[in-house]
Amino acid sequence: MPGYSHIQTYVRCNQENFKEKLSKFQLVLEEIGFDKYYILENFKNIEWVEAENGFVYTGCNFKSIKFDYSNFSLNLRPIVLGWTPRISEDINECWLEVELLFESDQIINDYKTGEFKDGIKDKIVNYMISFSKYFNETGIYFTDEVTDGLPWEALIGIGDFIWAFDIAMIPLSVEKFYSDMPTEFKKQKIEDKNFYIRDEVQR
Repeated sequence: MPGYSHIQTYVRCNQENFKEKLSKFQLVLEEIGFDKYYILENFKNIEWVEAENGFVYTGCNFKSIKFDYSNFSLNLRPIVLGWTPRISEDINECWLEVELLFESDQIINDYKTGEFKDGIKDKIVNYMISFSKYFNETGIYFTDEVTDGLPWEALIGIGDFIWAFDIAMIPLSVEKFYSDMPTEFKKQKIEDKNFYIRDEVQR
């Protein structure tokens, strides 16, 4: 089974506004290039149903779709995951995680340095810009299996791994949490949006 990297963001959500949040994610996927039939078929049965452990798993069974570009291919899989206070006493409200999974072997050129393959960073940034058109409550993060979810957890007060990402697009509403930038990051303006990009990604 391949390792995964993720574009992920988080929005406050509950049973009442769940469908509204889902509709925004559908628009993101359509803009990225997912077929309308694929979107309709996969989203039609998603409901806010809490499991015993407090997670909402009903949006976790999407199939991967292969996207062919001029010099590389990507297998992409959407995920929708609900978080509720039943999971942990550190979570005091319900959240929805929406994300896009990448097979890491398709994007990483050198696992020792974290260097991306040619053209991958620009594609990831474009995807993140699509996310930002509909979601801007927290950062939009590009993470791997080790850092999965950590920057969001730090943002809501769980842990201190707020810089545990390779790329992030940070909205002004939470920009104050990113004032003390580590030396291994660079801040870039891309299409009038602030990105923080780890040095290794740009080599």
